[in-house]
Amino acid sequence: MISSGESREQTAKLKKGLKLRDLYLAAISTIFATAWILSPYYAAASAGPASIISWIIGGIFITLIAITWAEVGSVLPLAGGVARYSTYTHGKVAGAINGWANLLSVIVYPALETVALLSFIQAMIMIKFPSSGVTLISSIGTPTYLGVVVALLVVGVLIYINYSGIGKIKGMNLVANIIKLIAMPAAIIFIIAFGLAHGFGHNIVDPSFAPYGYKPILTIIPATGIVFAYLGFRQPIDMAAEAIDAKRHVARAILLAMATSFAIYTLLEVAFVFGLKWNSSAFGTTGVAQGNWLGLSSSQPMATMPMLYVASGLGLFVIAILIALAGLVGPPADAGQYTATSSRILFGMSRDGFIGKTFSKVSERYRIPYFGVIATFIVTAVLLLLGVAGYLVTSIGGAWLALTSIVSSTSVFAYMVGPLSMVIFRKSNPEENKFFKVKFGNIIAPVAFIVAGLMFYWGAGTLFSSSDPYGGYLLVLAILLGLILIFTFKRGNETWKSNIKSSDIKGSIWMIVFLVFTLVILYLGSYQLNVLPVPYDWITIVIGSAIIYVIALKTALPIETIRKTVSELLENPEGGA
Repeated sequence: MISSGESREQTAKLKKGLKLRDLYLAAISTIFATAWILSPYYAAASAGPASIISWIIGGIFITLIAITWAEVGSVLPLAGGVARYSTYTHGKVAGAINGWANLLSVIVYPALETVALLSFIQAMIMIKFPSSGVTLISSIGTPTYLGVVVALLVVGVLIYINYSGIGKIKGMNLVANIIKLIAMPAAIIFIIAFGLAHGFGHNIVDPSFAPYGYKPILTIIPATGIVFAYLGFRQPIDMAAEAIDAKRHVARAILLAMATSFAIYTLLEVAFVFGLKWNSSAFGTTGVAQGNWLGLSSSQPMATMPMLYVASGLGLFVIAILIALAGLVGPPADAGQYTATSSRILFGMSRDGFIGKTFSKVSERYRIPYFGVIATFIVTAVLLLLGVAGYLVTSIGGAWLALTSIVSSTSVFAYMVGPLSMVIFRKSNPEENKFFKVKFGNIIAPVAFIVAGLMFYWGAGTLFSSSDPYGGYLLVLAILLGLILIFTFKRGNETWKSNIKSSDIKGSIWMIVFLVFTLVILYLGSYQLNVLPVPYDWITIVIGSAIIYVIALKTALPIETIRKTVSELLENPEGGA
């Protein structure tokens, strides 16, 4: 049920002004972040031309999850819904763990985007001033000390922008989105056409379409930024309270965004395969023999900005300029957006009593939660310095891939609530999904949950590397840390803790069991001891996730409680005219 401190008591409501177009563009702007420039390279470097299949499978996997969220968002439109539904279906403790996972996924973004920016600047320096000796990104894909200084200066500017108001962030995003939406289709069309004209089409079968077998086709989905690329579908759900017709438009926006991203990302990978020239300084592939896809490592110049090298190597200088502009404007805009988002999540968690009240302080002049902005800056600095120390790497590449794996895995964990909420809301409030109802939902929901479990396992496993043998474990433990914080924080939290019921504890069991289960399989599976080699570790994750799905449905709050809460929320919408 809604507590007395929740939105019912608030006289102000969010303004309902977002149309279908606005929701769609919000999703598209975050889906097409830095992944479209970098991920095609790393995917091809890990699976060869078969990486095209990886994008297709990854798109299907995320679409399965996304359509369950589309129904949930149309049933109960909420502001920031992705982080909140678990509270209404499984109680306060599950909601707190889910909120913590969401925070982890968002607060990493500024570091991720600044690493991408450093990589893009490095590419332009190497192309224009090859003998300058300036190094912002090392040969293993991690920032140098000079790179950290540049990155923190960028983040400092973003903090100033945050203090100046959200309007400037929106302006940056608008410019970045216009450039990206022009650059991507143009890059696809011209790179494919010119690549085929140069005779590079044979890349797709030389030496073979899948030179490294089936395993990397699946495991690279979270490891090379493919999951990260598709994650932006959540924006219409988080903005649902501000939609004019949320019950119709949230689902439509999600489906349109997924269809658009599915087509563009698959074609971008095709363009990269068809546009690549081997052993060429112009393409940044010097010394890499024909068909040696694994040779496309972080040490290659091309790795810093692959699509730029392909476009310039083919002589497509206008396209190269567009890609360069997108690379320079996009990452700061995205980092600024997520600096604002993470500070607001910290603000909300503070107001709910999960973390210190310091984070709920708002600047009187600028009206922003400034301690959250400062905390995001500190986290960004720590992550960048971990990169310098060599800890922020994966089994495939450097800091950008490590950060995308963290974002992907924590986000996928948070998204596991969607399939559960869809099934639960169908039982509690069956009359509310008349505008959008997923066909065969009782089959799709468990499949989507299991797929999410697999992707979480693959993403965590990728974080193991020779320089960081505990990376996968640390990711899972970082999510479990949220549970510890809930019950150990002592400031004004006693009221919240005293109101926890046995049903709240019961509702969180499935999350804890899933995380502990994943830890065990990470240790026994193909990423560590190999007691359970591929595909037996995957099969174990599938079976375990299926069992946990059943447990999660059985341990949900009573249906009557959920029905009453949903009805109250719908009677008191967070958005108004």
